Amino acid sequence: DWIEITGSSPTAVSCALSASTAAVSTVGEVSQTLSSIYPNPTHGNTTINVTLAKNEQAVIRLFDAQGKVVKDLGVVKSLTGGTQQLTYDFSGQIPGLYLVSVMTNKGAISTSKLLVE
Repeated sequence: DWIEITGSSPTAVSCALSASTAAVSTVGEVSQTLSSIYPNPTHGNTTINVTLAKNEQAVIRLFDAQGKVVKDLGVVKSLTGGTQQLTYDFSGQIPGLYLVSVMTNKGAISTSKLLVE
């Protein structure tokens, strides 16, 4: 089994290798867990709204443009379900484009871009 990755220099990788090194979300698992991020772009404090189901928890991480984890923003839990507002200070963060990722304990992943100026 092989997957062709297209771009400026196409390469092929083994499906078995890909499955062990990358998390893949199918269409049925797409989640709107990460409701909103504002202000975006940001210079300092940013509010991240996370919506969880009853008895659900999620890990929030900040990735750089190369996909490297820059910061673990924490774990959020919900006993009753609903939206939670979380505020983070990004004033000390190097300016650039980042991805905020929310992954639930049920495997759903929601990602949004964040521009730090």
